[in-house]
This record gives sequence, structure tokens and C-alpha cells, in this order.
Amino acid sequence: MMAWMIRAGRGGVYAQSWLETGTIGTGWDFVGADLARMPKGRIREAYVATHPGESKGKVSAAVSQVYKFAHDMAEGSTVVMYDPETRLYHLGTVAGPCTPTTQDGATYVRTVS
Repeated sequence: MMAWMIRAGRGGVYAQSWLETGTIGTGWDFVGADLARMPKGRIREAYVATHPGESKGKVSAAVSQVYKFAHDMAEGSTVVMYDPETRLYHLGTVAGPCTPTTQDGATYVRTVS
């Protein structure tokens, strides 16, 4: 099984919060849609509808990142997060599905142990 590297926001701004809550997240906004049940094409449609002026490259990058977070990163997957403040890498195991949230600037989270 592969390990997933996840950034805790620019400069690791969410690292401490994620460690305290046992979560990881993504900030792409899909207005609470259930990404875990959406195929990639529907995610693309939803992204374009909420970000109509984005370039094809940005749409492709965003959709790919969100799809991987919601679908490819499975429960049991290893995740790695770097905390620039402490200069430490943190390892965890994905323990839950992708769910909508309003936590700390994230729009979707997964629990991690």
C-alpha cells in the first residue's frame, strides 16, 4: 500500500489542529456535496459550476486532488504530514471516510489515527 503526503495548508497552518483532532482535510469547496459518492466526471462538473472562470489546467489539478482524497485514499492508507513549525513528519493511518465539514478552513475531512 502506498503512503499519501498531505499538506496542512500553506506553511502547515492546520498541522497542530489536525494532530489534536485526529483529522486531515482539504479546502476545495463543493458546497457540501458527498464527494465519496461522486464519480470523477461529476466532481469536475461540480467544480466548474462553482469556479466558472478557472483554466483547464487548474480545473484538472483541483479535480484530481479532490478525487484522490475522496476515493483513492482508502481507510487503512498511510498518510504523511510535515509540520514546518516543529520540523517533524507525522505518520498516520486513515480511519474514516471523506465527510463534509466546516472545521478550520477545511471543507472535507477524514479521520486519522
